[in-house]
Amino acid sequence: MCGIFGYANYGHNKQVQAILNTLFDGLQRLEYRGYDSAGVCVDAPAGAHGDKCPLVIKHQGKISDLRARAAEVLAENSYSGSEAYDTHVGIGHTRWATHGPPSATNSHPHVSGANGEFVVVHNGIITNFNVLKPFLEKNGAVFVSETDTEVVPHLCEYLWKKKGGNVSLGQLAMDVCGKLEGAYALLIKSARYPNELVACKQGSPLVYGLKRGDRASDAGDAAARDQASGAGAGAGGAGGASGVEVWLASDSAALLTHTRDVVVGGGFGGGDGGSGLDV
Repeated sequence: MCGIFGYANYGHNKQVQAILNTLFDGLQRLEYRGYDSAGVCVDAPAGAHGDKCPLVIKHQGKISDLRARAAEVLAENSYSGSEAYDTHVGIGHTRWATHGPPSATNSHPHVSGANGEFVVVHNGIITNFNVLKPFLEKNGAVFVSETDTEVVPHLCEYLWKKKGGNVSLGQLAMDVCGKLEGAYALLIKSARYPNELVACKQGSPLVYGLKRGDRASDAGDAAARDQASGAGAGAGGAGGASGVEVWLASDSAALLTHTRDVVVGGGFGGGDGGSGLDV
């Protein structure tokens, strides 16, 4: 079984290293599911124009090996780990090889494009990947792994281009899921949709928890909880949605050190031009 873990902080300042540690700790709590490789994705510190590019770090072996590899990657790119984000989305994964042998290349997250246009972690099996893959290759997709999962980010990219980019990340994810067969839980982030995260599931387990941060008011916390149950408007229009932390995982055991407010399924709604979670 694979394990997925995500962490999003909105209006709650966090250093890159602290975000990485949260992802690593969450993945370690999913180790019982078995795995042969692991990976994470965080945003690299903003460049000269203020843009943040997803930074994917993957490694065959244990979470401890991934931690060491992440330290090397930060050093190679002259990142100290002290760079802080007020709003950020990070995702991680432990892989148990099914399609393709254990390797860093086959481990998740999988991406489309060199700049992290779409980044995906996945638990489950896409049963129609052998139909989708040749179709996407004919339309310009370049695959680097042997996995079924890699069709998902490339399908995101294909449909995004087909719609001329005029689509929300939540709607795009629904369109993608409409073309997938099998059982899956997915976390999707994108350089095209900064600070947004979509979580979706069919058959495979996925839970999430949330907690109000230091800067959120009681009213904002109530709004966040309403949205978590699908009752609220988008987070971009909630007014009090700042200061919220959200964790997502394949098992609630990975969340309980952070929050006892855990929900199976559902989603935290994202607003236009804002940061948020959708299902």
